[in-house]
Amino acid sequence: MIHHLKNILLPLFVFGLHALSLAQIMIPNPSFEDTILREFPPEPWQHLSTPDHQPGNWSVTAPAYHGNYYLGMVTRSNGTQEHTFVRVDIPAGQEWNMIFWISGTSDIYGNGGREPCRINFWVSDTTPDAPASYRKRIYQSDLAPLDGWESRIFNFSTEQAAKYLILQSEFSDPSDPTWANVFIDHLSPIYQGRIIMDAGPDTTLCEGDSLVLTSSHPDMTLSMGFGLKTDRLVIRFPGLYTIHYHYRDLVVVDSLRVQVNAYPRFQLPADTAICEGESFSVAPNPIPNATEFSWSDGLTGPERIIERPGLYELTAWKGECLFTDTIVVGSTVCTHTLEMPNVFSPNGDGYNDLFLPMEALNVIDPTWIIFDRWGREIFQSTSLHPGWDGTWHRAPMPAGTYYWVLSFLDPRQQRHIKKGYVVLLR
Repeated sequence: MIHHLKNILLPLFVFGLHALSLAQIMIPNPSFEDTILREFPPEPWQHLSTPDHQPGNWSVTAPAYHGNYYLGMVTRSNGTQEHTFVRVDIPAGQEWNMIFWISGTSDIYGNGGREPCRINFWVSDTTPDAPASYRKRIYQSDLAPLDGWESRIFNFSTEQAAKYLILQSEFSDPSDPTWANVFIDHLSPIYQGRIIMDAGPDTTLCEGDSLVLTSSHPDMTLSMGFGLKTDRLVIRFPGLYTIHYHYRDLVVVDSLRVQVNAYPRFQLPADTAICEGESFSVAPNPIPNATEFSWSDGLTGPERIIERPGLYELTAWKGECLFTDTIVVGSTVCTHTLEMPNVFSPNGDGYNDLFLPMEALNVIDPTWIIFDRWGREIFQSTSLHPGWDGTWHRAPMPAGTYYWVLSFLDPRQQRHIKKGYVVLLR
C-alpha cells in the first residue's frame, strides 16, 4: 500500500531574476525643465502639434511632481491630438520597462476646465511626420488622475531598433472626441528587463506547501510593509497579505489573500487477492470531505467494486489539494481439495507407513486430531505433514479403526471441518 501527497496545481509565483548588470537608456530632459514657452515643448523635445510647457500657460498653476516644470497636452473635440517626440536609440530584440508620473488636475485650462484624457507612448524608427518601417505603440494609460500626480510603470519590447520616443495625447473615448487634458512629468530612463509588481490572484495552498514571491528585477525588492526588504517572500499561512514592491523611487502596493486547505486524507484496505469470478467492494476509510474522487481506471466516486486483479489508485481532491492511496489486488485459486486414505500400515517397509492426506490443495491453518475407538485423543497436529506414524506416547497402537477430525480454512477464509476414519494394519 502506497500513500501519496500531491499538490498539482501549486500556485507558485516565482519570477526569475535577470543578470545583475542591465542596460538603461537615458531620456533627454525627462522632467521637461527649460524656459517656459507656450505651445512648445522644452528642448530637445520636438513637436508636430502644440503641446504646452507647464505650469504658467493657459492659467495652469498646478505644481510639478519633480523639478519645476512638466508637459501638458490636450485632445480636441475636432478629433485632433497633440504629439511630442525626442531622439532615443533603443536596440532591437529586448524587453524594457519605464516609469513616469501623470496627472489630469487642472481647474483652469484655456477657456475652461476640461476632463482628463490618456497618454500614448510610441517608439519609431522615424519622426512622426515621416513614413516608418517600424512604429509601435508601447503603452496606453488609463485616464489621468484628477487628485494629483500618480506614477505609472509599464513593460514593452522592441522587435526592431527604434530611434524616437513619441508621446501622444489620447481621447478618453475615441468614439466621442472631446476637449481633455493630460500632464506628464519625470520620465525615468528606459531600463532593460521586465518588471512585475503584481502578487497575482488570491490563492489557496495545500497544508505544508508555500507560496514564493520573488523579485522580477535585480533593482527590485519586496516587503510586507514593516521595513524588511528582500528579493524573496515566502507565505505559508492563511491571511490577507499586503505586498510592497520597491523599484527605483517607486513603491507599488498589492494585496493577496491566502487560504490553506487540509489534504483529504484516507486509507484503502490492505492489499489482498481475489478469486476468479468473484468481486468485492472497496471504500476509503474514512471517506474524506473531498470535492472529487477519481480511480486510476476511470471510475469516479469513493466506493467501487473490484472484479479483477491489478493495482487500483484512488485520488481525492479538495480544491487543488489531492491525496492518493493504492490497493494491490492479486489473484488466487479459491477452490480447495482434501483427500484422505482409509488404511495405512506403519510396519517400516516404506509403503504407507504414515497416515496423511493423499492430496491437499488450499488447506489453510489446519488443526488435525485422531481418536481411538474409546474416544481418547491419541494424535494432534497443526500441520498436515509428516502425518501420524501409528504411535501414542511413542508406543505402537494396535491394529484397528481410528477416527479423525480435520478443521481448516479455504482461500475465502471460510472454515471447514472434515471427519473420517482410517484402518491401521499390522
